Parts: sequence; C-alpha cells; structure tokens
Amino acid sequence: MFINFKDNAFLDKQGFTPIGEIDEADMKIIEQINSEDKEQPKQNKINNRGNEYLNSEFPNLSYIDSARVV
Repeated sequence: MFINFKDNAFLDKQGFTPIGEIDEADMKIIEQINSEDKEQPKQNKINNRGNEYLNSEFPNLSYIDSARVV
C-alpha cells in the first residue's frame, strides 16, 4: 500500500488503485508509521517470501493489524 501526498494519477495505470482519502484526523495515524525504510522493500521478494523477507530485512516496518470499511 502506498500513501500519496500529491496527485499521482499515473500510478492508476500501473495497478495502484486509490482506495480512500486521508483527512486531518487520519494524518495523526499516518505520522506514526515508521518511514525509515521508505521504498527499499523489493516487490518480487515480498511476493516470493512474504513476511519472512519483510521481518528479516525490515524489522521496524509498520504493519496494518486491522481495518474496517465504514
């Protein structure tokens, strides 16, 4: 999942479909996400090894534990 802070509509054609908008209250949560790894995780390694890869290479990575649709 990516969080865009500007209009990146060109990503839609690459399969990154927007799923929502972030308001001021949500930003408090967003600011708590660990950003030290930025875009370092490799998508193909995530696809092949999943959390085994992420946990071993990026131990401080933030995760979404649960979500709900309102």
